[in-house]
Amino acid sequence: MVHIDQTQPFSIKFKIEAGKATYIGSFMFTVTDKTINVPSGIKVDFVDTFDEDIKVLRRLYPNLAMTDIYMGIEPGSKKENVGGASNFRIDSMPVFMPLRH
Repeated sequence: MVHIDQTQPFSIKFKIEAGKATYIGSFMFTVTDKTINVPSGIKVDFVDTFDEDIKVLRRLYPNLAMTDIYMGIEPGSKKENVGGASNFRIDSMPVFMPLRH
């Protein structure tokens, strides 16, 4: 198994309103490094892509077409490289092989 963690804690502030669907932004993941053709470095950005996201959500979930979506973040919000650099670890499973005498 491959584990990739960010090295710094982060938070994204947003607001919600009771009874309303709330948009809180998107996380964009970009592979920055590979080890043995497996992603070993990831850059994470947080962005407001409301216009693009809402089109996809309303197409996939038609019930949202009539729903007013509350903007829970500041319009145009963007944070680059949230969580800092990534930390990469591979955990391999033990392999047991029977021996014959």
